[in-house]
Amino acid sequence: MVVKVLKKAGAGTATAATEATAAETTAKPVAKAENKKPGQARRLPINDVCFDKPQRLRVGHLLTIFQISAPQLYKMLANGKIPPPAGYYGEGIRPTPYWLSTDIAKII
Repeated sequence: MVVKVLKKAGAGTATAATEATAAETTAKPVAKAENKKPGQARRLPINDVCFDKPQRLRVGHLLTIFQISAPQLYKMLANGKIPPPAGYYGEGIRPTPYWLSTDIAKII
């Protein structure tokens, strides 16, 4: 960026033009929008979950219920401590698993 000095000011004084250019040079650039990559599951609130009726629970709900991390959940699933998912949302490469709240209530 080119800064143009219009008039040499005395010590301690500044002109409007130099103040404007100083403000432009000190302004921070606008941050670009980040493309978020899919990561590990995050905990989800379980305020409205009723364990008497069959409701779909996602991975984040199970993380909150058991107070564990996502890798621990998948280890428990592999060891048979958590029942397999009742179904999957979506199709394709990585469908999202879900469990029924009545099945999870049995192991709580």
